Amino acid sequence: MSRRMNLRRKHILFDKNKKRSKKKLLFVLLSLLILTVILVFSYLNRVLSPFLEEYAQTEMKKISNLILNQSLSQEVKESMDVDDLYVVGKDEFGTITSIDLNGPLVNDLLGKVTRKVSEDFQLVQEGKIDHLSYYEDALENTSLDQDALKEGIIFYIPTGLAFRNVFLSNLGPRVPVRFRLTGEVGSRVDTKITNYGINNALLEINLHVELTEMLLLPFSTSSVKVEADYLLGVKMMEGTVPDTYFSGIQNQSETVFHQVS
Repeated sequence: MSRRMNLRRKHILFDKNKKRSKKKLLFVLLSLLILTVILVFSYLNRVLSPFLEEYAQTEMKKISNLILNQSLSQEVKESMDVDDLYVVGKDEFGTITSIDLNGPLVNDLLGKVTRKVSEDFQLVQEGKIDHLSYYEDALENTSLDQDALKEGIIFYIPTGLAFRNVFLSNLGPRVPVRFRLTGEVGSRVDTKITNYGINNALLEINLHVELTEMLLLPFSTSSVKVEADYLLGVKMMEGTVPDTYFSGIQNQSETVFHQVS
């Protein structure tokens, strides 16, 4: 009888030890799995992050330049006559000596431009791009996802692009990219007169706009500075630029900033 009891006890102890061993093994395997997942994600993050950030910045600059072109062309077209922006100074011999900007008119233009740019980018952030219909064909050549914009996502990046292989480029999970306009939108007018042929000079008038965006990826954030120059006009005029001005006579207005709300 006692022998049977001993055998039964041993059997019970064996079952308990077996269950404990299974639990320990399961715990070890689960820990290894979690550690492996963490290491894999850490490695992928280290390898993929730089490429995905670079790709996101490149695509965002394309989209931003299209938005800027739309904003500037619309605002400039509605706001002003280029000839009113400047006065060219000459001496008694007809030699061009200066370019003077019409301060009040230039400042008025720059104020309208910076507000318009801020408003248009704000609309895109909110998923509203009807005002960009003029650039619909151009937008198709970017990564802009019009459906995803409703959720605040500007575009997705397939992680397969990081392998730089045409067969893998569309594989893998898609990384959502959001953006926010930060800081200030700044703009200024640049003018330049250079000699052009005999007794002629060429006047170029450019509108320069700059802004900073924050790109928001699931694993990182980065700032992107976008700058664009919009040609307001080119004028041929009589007169010459003195030889002392090797790169022509240049002038630029003060930069007008608009705080992003």
